Amino acid sequence: MNSTTETMTSASDVNTSSISSNVSDYVRSTKKTVSDCYFYSMGAIIPTGLLCNAFCITVCAVSHGLRRTTTGHYLMALAVADSLFLVGDLIRWMNSADLSGHYR
Repeated sequence: MNSTTETMTSASDVNTSSISSNVSDYVRSTKKTVSDCYFYSMGAIIPTGLLCNAFCITVCAVSHGLRRTTTGHYLMALAVADSLFLVGDLIRWMNSADLSGHYR
């Protein structure tokens, strides 16, 4: 009876470690997929945001009506602050890529 109990225990340990290994592999691949999506989406979001902010600043600066209102001043300040934030993100994004084209 003692050997049967030991056999059942060792089989249980094998199943548990196998499941744990499968879950670990799944979590690792999910983290990599999310990391890849974040990395490549930031490559599209940052230039688009900088371009749109430049357009907003240009429109607010050229428009005589917006230059005289507090709303125009607020929109210009918001676009400048957002552009500075995006430049910081761009620097951080570029530092995460190494020279071989892969990212850390």
